[in-house]
Amino acid sequence: MIKALTKKSTKQNTIFVPYRNSALTWLLRDSLGGNSKTVMLAAISPSEHHYNETMSTLRYVERAKQIVNNAVVNDGETNPVVLLLRQEINRLRDDLFKVDVRFREQEMIWERKVEEKTTKFEAKEKRFEEIITRCITEKETQVGQLMKEKEKFEGALEESNGASAILLEQIEDVSKAQTTVEEEKKKCEEEVSERNERTCVKSRCEERGEEPWG
Repeated sequence: MIKALTKKSTKQNTIFVPYRNSALTWLLRDSLGGNSKTVMLAAISPSEHHYNETMSTLRYVERAKQIVNNAVVNDGETNPVVLLLRQEINRLRDDLFKVDVRFREQEMIWERKVEEKTTKFEAKEKRFEEIITRCITEKETQVGQLMKEKEKFEGALEESNGASAILLEQIEDVSKAQTTVEEEKKKCEEEVSERNERTCVKSRCEERGEEPWG
């Protein structure tokens, strides 16, 4: 891949660079041969035991030095993709603002509706409380009147019971007096009957010229 990048740097733009050969070169494609400025550090050792690794690293660095990147500042004002994205962002912002405005208007409408419903509910609740209070007052008045009537009825019942007791006593007295009168009447009738018999006997005796008994 370094050879391909070196050849591409010598104005052979048709050279294919195999970035996909490894994950590292694919991730570093912008740094190795893209629109970036790259600094590469090579780690070498003065020890003769690492001579082969040091020479391989130096050869790699020498090849990498031949890679030339033409870095260009990413100017969003001239990049059509960036312009399209910015237009899309502005459009989405406008849509979001419109949605937010509609949402706020809808929210205000719902708040007014809720306030109206709350006012109506409070008015109904107040009217209902007034009706309940009036009904309770009327029922309490009716209960008070019924209690007074009950007391009057109980007083009248007591008076009636007393009058009934007196009347019963009077009836008993009348019954006793009637019994006494009947007994006296019977005695009188007996006396009258006896007197009549005596009168009859006396009359007969007078007619016969005899003296009456006794």
